[in-house]
Amino acid sequence: MMHAIEKLDPSHQLVLDLEGVRTGPIAPRQEFAIDGRKVFVFDDVFTDEFVQNFGLFLLQADYRPRPSFDNELSAAFDADFIQALPAIPEVADALVDRYHAEMTSAPGNQAFSHGYAAAMRFGDSSIVHQDIPCPDCVTLLYYGNLQWTGRWGGETVFYDDDLMAAAAVSPRPGRLVLFNATVWHRAGVPMKICPTFRYTFSLFYRCPKAPELLAPRPRAVRDVDGGDPR
Repeated sequence: MMHAIEKLDPSHQLVLDLEGVRTGPIAPRQEFAIDGRKVFVFDDVFTDEFVQNFGLFLLQADYRPRPSFDNELSAAFDADFIQALPAIPEVADALVDRYHAEMTSAPGNQAFSHGYAAAMRFGDSSIVHQDIPCPDCVTLLYYGNLQWTGRWGGETVFYDDDLMAAAAVSPRPGRLVLFNATVWHRAGVPMKICPTFRYTFSLFYRCPKAPELLAPRPRAVRDVDGGDPR
C-alpha cells in the first residue's frame, strides 16, 4: 500500500553552502510510503550549470554491458573518483544523514558503498528488484539527462510487497530520489519516440551490520522464484 504526502513539515528542510547547489532550503517535493518504507523525491537542488555539466559527464561516460540481471549499459567508477565529484557526494551524504532515521526502524550509521552510471534506450528490458535485502540500507538516484519530456516515458516504478505498482517517478533532469533499498522497483525503459538514452547515476549506502550484503548484486524478482537473476 502506498501513501503520498505533498505538503511536508518545514523541519524537513536542509540548507547546503556548496558550489553547484542552489541557495535556499532543500526539502522533498514528494514523499511516498510504500508498505511503510519511504521514497523521497527532490527537485531543484542543483544549479542549471551543474545539471548541464554533470549531464555532459554522464553522456560521455564509457558505458558497457554490465553482467547483471538486466544486462544494462553501465559505467563503473571507483569510490575515490565518486567522492571527488563536485557537489554530488556532499549532497548525497547530507540527505542520507538527514532522512535515514525516517526510512528505517533501526537507524544507524550509513557508509557509502559504491555507485555507477547507467544508460537505457528503447528496446531494453528491466526487472523488478530490490537493491539489497537490508531494511536499513538506502539508495540515492540522480536523473542525468539534459532534457526530458513525459512523452518519452522512462519512469522509475516502485512496487509494494505484492509486486503491484504503487508509485512512478519521472526522470526529470537533476532530480534526486532517495529510497529504502528494500523497496521493489524497476528502471523505466524510454518510449520508441525518445531520441536519447535515459541516463542515471546511482549511489548506494550500506549499514555496518550487513557486510555480507555489500556486493553490488541487486535482488530481482526471479530470486524470489528460486531462479538465478544473472
